Amino acid sequence: MNKQAQRFRQLVDWRAAAWAGLASGLFSLLVNSALTGIALGNPWLFVRMNAGILLGVGAVDSTAGFSAGIAVAGALVYLMFSLLFGALVAFIVHRWGIAVGILGGAGIGLALYVLAVYGLSALYPWFYELRNWMMLVSTVVYGAVAGGLYEAWEVEVFVPVEKEGGQ
Repeated sequence: MNKQAQRFRQLVDWRAAAWAGLASGLFSLLVNSALTGIALGNPWLFVRMNAGILLGVGAVDSTAGFSAGIAVAGALVYLMFSLLFGALVAFIVHRWGIAVGILGGAGIGLALYVLAVYGLSALYPWFYELRNWMMLVSTVVYGAVAGGLYEAWEVEVFVPVEKEGGQ
């Protein structure tokens, strides 16, 4: 009798990933708006920069104040990216616990900062202003929050691993 232990793999909880992405994205949006208010003098500038991805350079007027349409567009763009970020973080950290979720999320946040700020500034030059230590720290914290929330909200589901050769 040849008994082998059954092997299992853990599935990603995409619902938890979406909620973690949205919650961490909302947190990050508020923090980054406050930081751009402190560093650049306009709390709406961060939202306007994100709206500029969808609406064009005209949305990024740094001297303008609040505009409901631009605020909605900027928030939607940022939260859509946050959904994708939550899915990426979940895909990478879902096999481990909350400590790895937080630390791994922070590392992914660091990679996101480099990609987003340096990559986006090549396509959207107004993101150049976000190349500073405050945005670096806030993006690392954003990743840590996303990873921690995912691991806290994840429902762990395991499925059997099929044997090679269909046996």
